[in-house]
Amino acid sequence: MAEAILEIQELKKTFGGLLAVDSVSMKIAQGGCSCIIGPNGAGKTTLFNLISGYHPADSGKVFFQGKDITGKSIEEICRSGIARSFQLISIFPRLSAYDGVLISLLAREEKTWNPFSPAKKFFRDEAMAVLESVGLADQKKDIFSGDLSLGDQKRLELGMAVAQNPKLLLLDEPTAGMSPVERVSTMELLQGLAAQKGFTVLFTEHDMSLVFSISDWIGVLHLGRLIAEGPPLAIKGNETVRKVYLGETE
Repeated sequence: MAEAILEIQELKKTFGGLLAVDSVSMKIAQGGCSCIIGPNGAGKTTLFNLISGYHPADSGKVFFQGKDITGKSIEEICRSGIARSFQLISIFPRLSAYDGVLISLLAREEKTWNPFSPAKKFFRDEAMAVLESVGLADQKKDIFSGDLSLGDQKRLELGMAVAQNPKLLLLDEPTAGMSPVERVSTMELLQGLAAQKGFTVLFTEHDMSLVFSISDWIGVLHLGRLIAEGPPLAIKGNETVRKVYLGETE
């Protein structure tokens, strides 16, 4: 196994009486695409929230590139090299696609958004390169983000995350709501960007054909616990996974 970029040790989170993440430990290898799967309510989004600082853990540790980031703020974790997208699209609907990417570039450099700032010119080439990489550098760059198709909004959100120059990109159901064709093209785009820019991808997904076709490693959550992990073939052949997640019985 390649060197771990992310290591989680006995991570636990409760909400009232609900144990959402139950003593989860895992290592995510540097490079390639890893995936967390599990039924609705398995704890996938909560796990991402703990990694990225949106929720504090009750106990356990998170290490990123060997450094303890447990309890760090969202901003500190982002600056360390972790970028995040959400199940619900997080863009600026009344700004153009170009300006949305520009805001991400300015945030990376810790600069304030100002429509009259010369920084808009300084980052133009980089913003256009990001838009080109996600297929939005044509006339779509000037369209209000909220008026783009769902597939293009997802591509824009991916571009805004990539603009942060992440070392680890967390994607929570990146193809939710897409057509089968859009799902395949988006994930192929993601694989290409990860290989080109050298970042690691950890994502959640319900489309098992996509999961098994692009993942190097898969972790399976059920009721907040990690019940299986390993390469796709091992997960496909795991009897517990077939019963709990894939719905198979003897």
